[in-house]
Amino acid sequence: MRRLLPLFLAPLTLAAFALGPAARDARAQGAAISTTLDASVRAAGMGRASSSVFWGGDPDYWSNPALLGYHQGVRYEYGRTQLIPSLASDVFFTTKRVTLGAYGLGIALAGKPFDKVGSVRLSYGLTQATGPSGEDLGTFEPFEEVSSFGIGLSLAQATEAIWRATGDDAPAIARYGDVALGLTKKDVHVFLNPALSGMPETSGDGKAEDRGIFVRLSPLNTFDGGGPAALKAVRLRLDLGHGRSTLNRGQPLLDLGPSNGTEPMVEETRKGWSAHFALHPVDFDQELEHARLGWLARSVSPMMSFGVAREDQTEHFPSATGSADENHIDKHGWEATLLNLVSFRGGHVSDPDGGVVGSTSGWGVGFTFEGAAGFRYDRATVPQASGLTRLKRKAWTFFVDPVRAVRVL
Repeated sequence: MRRLLPLFLAPLTLAAFALGPAARDARAQGAAISTTLDASVRAAGMGRASSSVFWGGDPDYWSNPALLGYHQGVRYEYGRTQLIPSLASDVFFTTKRVTLGAYGLGIALAGKPFDKVGSVRLSYGLTQATGPSGEDLGTFEPFEEVSSFGIGLSLAQATEAIWRATGDDAPAIARYGDVALGLTKKDVHVFLNPALSGMPETSGDGKAEDRGIFVRLSPLNTFDGGGPAALKAVRLRLDLGHGRSTLNRGQPLLDLGPSNGTEPMVEETRKGWSAHFALHPVDFDQELEHARLGWLARSVSPMMSFGVAREDQTEHFPSATGSADENHIDKHGWEATLLNLVSFRGGHVSDPDGGVVGSTSGWGVGFTFEGAAGFRYDRATVPQASGLTRLKRKAWTFFVDPVRAVRVL
């Protein structure tokens, strides 16, 4: 619990320390700081370079809503991060996200359109209010909530699904490449302080929109059949990806009421590039099939995969003089996965203007039963603004794919 005065400065100060904008002199911080926090712990371990990372079952649709087209089945993710433990023990960023995906169409739910399905909440903890003369005015909890609904479509996967529905043999379009599109609508609610001791309540609402596109080329893919005869002993796949997205498009305004006016949210544009390689020996599957462990062979494929990603991020917000201003952030990362069970991640974030420069690391462990159901636990360690300790993040993910489950059964 903290004792802060004036009341409305508490969350703004904490957010500035957590994310680094305090180092940016003469700039507006931007309203609704929670809309700039990436919910994906997996992406955090990879340097937050995730707008073109399409593999792994749960691509980071927060950074690029087009990646929803690569989600399959029903997936629930719970994440909780203590943002600035060296300054305050009760500032938490908590996410509960649900995605539904099949046949190239993915939907993300986080408090919208159903209140009880998912949520994204940034709590600044209990704050003790103190009046001008030092009198105790009680406690309150400043917070921000983002309710969102997203949709993404993989054109290649959707085309194949429609083709199969007609009863004809579908061409393997998705084997060679794909284009995906995505859109997310967000409702933002901010509560900074109640009406106390003659001070008006500071709270507000706003609406924001994210858009994204993703392009994939797969020059080599023998996992789905075909390929040169010389590669029959091993399945190989090489993918190249490019993603572009705009978050908080158009710097939408947060209305803080007649006493406080409006404040713009920070608009972000992202451009990402990625490469992913996977390998799986055929003999490994055959040996397990002979041992009546075919289900295990299908659960731990691919035996090895490795991906790298790079992303250029630009923040757009007005400066104190009212003119447009920008901040450029460079991010890159990698992920290595063994037997579809354990993943190791690393990366780097370079945001010198925001005071955040350093390496990231992470790992994940989980199990997928024939692609039909599974779980994963992720950890990540990321840098904060200069002078603050490194941030530790963690998340659980559970999923089931009804379409795949029916095929397995």
